[in-house]
Amino acid sequence: MLPAGVTHLSRTEQTANSVVRTIIMSEKEMKTDRRKTKRYQIEEGAFAKLTPHCNRLGQIIDVSLGGLAFTYIDSGEELADQQYELEIFLADLSFSLVKLKVKSIADFEAPEFMPFRSVRMRIHCVQFKELNCEQIFELDNFIRNYHIGEALQKTRPGFKSKTRSLAVFR
Repeated sequence: MLPAGVTHLSRTEQTANSVVRTIIMSEKEMKTDRRKTKRYQIEEGAFAKLTPHCNRLGQIIDVSLGGLAFTYIDSGEELADQQYELEIFLADLSFSLVKLKVKSIADFEAPEFMPFRSVRMRIHCVQFKELNCEQIFELDNFIRNYHIGEALQKTRPGFKSKTRSLAVFR
């Protein structure tokens, strides 16, 4: 259904509207199961950075239209309980998506599968908030173009899959 006075939508607007409808439906479903949107592993070289007033930069573990998780080196920095903006980019700078509003959901120490590791790694999980149609469209394109498969399981404390955990430290 088109808004009053609008006779047609461009292909980009149609795709963005479809993605928005999917997210709205998913958000309704997420009230009973918080992980209804599929999470996808992203190819190596995809990074996330929290801004402003924050030094959290790390490799993306998995992403969905609802949020993402990334690893970072533990600097001991504590985050205030507030919303942030997130940047997503590829190491070769062939893709970037900036100013995504996010809420910090979880932050925990990464499992110790590399016993001689000299730095402490952590995993940070964020939920996307108030994305506009263009951001949703670009995020959907990022997932479609750079995913390497579905995430094997939830990125939460206590996950036991050795294969999945090692993927975090590629």
